[in-house]
Amino acid sequence: MGLGMKALAIRRYKGPMEMMELPRPEPGPGDLLVRVRAASVNPVDYKIRDGVVKVLIPYSFPLILGNDLAGDVEAVGPGVTKFKVGDAIYSRLDKDRIGAIAEYALVRESAAAKKPARLDYVQAASLPLVGLTAWQALIDLAHLQAGQKVLIHAGSGGVGTFAIQLAKHLRAQVATTASAKNHVLVKSLGADVAIDYKTTRFEEVAKDQDVIFDTQAGDTLLRSFEAVKPGGVADDRRPTRRQVRARLGPQPAARLDPRVPQPQGRSPGQEEARALRVPVPARERRATGRDRRAGGSGRHQTDPGQDLSAGSRGGGCLLRGIGPRRRKSGHSRRGLV
Repeated sequence: MGLGMKALAIRRYKGPMEMMELPRPEPGPGDLLVRVRAASVNPVDYKIRDGVVKVLIPYSFPLILGNDLAGDVEAVGPGVTKFKVGDAIYSRLDKDRIGAIAEYALVRESAAAKKPARLDYVQAASLPLVGLTAWQALIDLAHLQAGQKVLIHAGSGGVGTFAIQLAKHLRAQVATTASAKNHVLVKSLGADVAIDYKTTRFEEVAKDQDVIFDTQAGDTLLRSFEAVKPGGVADDRRPTRRQVRARLGPQPAARLDPRVPQPQGRSPGQEEARALRVPVPARERRATGRDRRAGGSGRHQTDPGQDLSAGSRGGGCLLRGIGPRRRKSGHSRRGLV
């Protein structure tokens, strides 16, 4: 009989999350078996739980949830050449083989990257999906250049906080929408202009934008066409309504690349992470004893019936480890690199 592990899983769509004892997976050719130190929750996770994507990806049950993780390589399968046992990695799992919220998970070698040295496990686990989203929107699709003007909607969200920093790294002029209470945060991340969407129409402030990065869709996207200059790019990251699709053209979004982004052939993170900041409030960094010793932790003490959508707007909702030997440990107010 094989080894077991604890995992947070569901037995049916829209069913309650349960802490289950399930078989530990065995790495196949090209696989890494990763001991999970931290996992993150994004809106796609509760959509998967609720069966929203079952037509696109038919999952089997029990289904272990979670797409993003950071952890240590416990074992490698045949043919693995880039990683060895003990390496610290982070990854967005393949869409048809999720399961980050567990003690162990399988990661395809080409979907993994070494964890940036300056980021702990919690910070690294919060990056893959939001990082890929921002990277593909601003670089692969919009080809954002130095000196161009970009408006990033929802700048204080999981995608927005990464997109602002990426745009500034590219030396663009960055405007963003955020509530007034988050203006200090978005400006500290590099936003040149912060617009309170609750009191101000963003299109009256941010005009003639070269690029608009929208994660909200609906009316926000429609109004964004008034802010983008002729020939500019309005990039929508959510399904669009018919009238929006007609204005964007037949392909408003590119196919997601499952790999962690690798700028100019380099492994991501070591150089870029020197300036990267990952805001993770202290209440979201409660650690288990095991994860604390490894330098990481997770977010939220979850119970089996907890609503997965709670606290996950915009991504980056980190779950605490689920292994044994828990002990309390303090932490700073914000985990900023």
